[in-house]
Amino acid sequence: VAPGAVELIIEEGEARPARGDRNALDDLAGDAGIRPDWTSGQIALARMRWEQGQTEGFADHIEALLAAEPARDSLWRDYARLLSACKRPDEAADVAARARKVLGDDPKWLLEEATAAGKSGQVQRADALFAALPEGLPNRAINEAVHPIRLGDYGHALSRTAASLAED
Repeated sequence: VAPGAVELIIEEGEARPARGDRNALDDLAGDAGIRPDWTSGQIALARMRWEQGQTEGFADHIEALLAAEPARDSLWRDYARLLSACKRPDEAADVAARARKVLGDDPKWLLEEATAAGKSGQVQRADALFAALPEGLPNRAINEAVHPIRLGDYGHALSRTAASLAED
């Protein structure tokens, strides 16, 4: 009915294991393999591998794609966020740092790295990155408010929360 709707492939891949279909992940890997530019499919494949217990090498295909095509901004972003969601914020921070080197010193990558570094407990790294961010950068205030909460610096967190509320 909708052969070009590749997002349906992800939904099917997520639904089939619940029905006991053990080939769903292999089929999604095949679809992702023939569509290397399909960012959401690559991320879904890695996420599903992680969810099924493949905690090592679950994103090797993403690393290979980024090595072959390093200018894929959205793949870098979604990969860093996937790692953070998989409770690997230290790796997410490193991916954001690599993206910054490859794609340029864009403040959005500083923010991505700072946020992940803060989640991983890399306090000095996060502090330095947050300090380098321009004021008024979208989402800076809310992400910077969470960081001092982890450290128990509630006064600083309150001022950043106020800035976040003013921003949005």
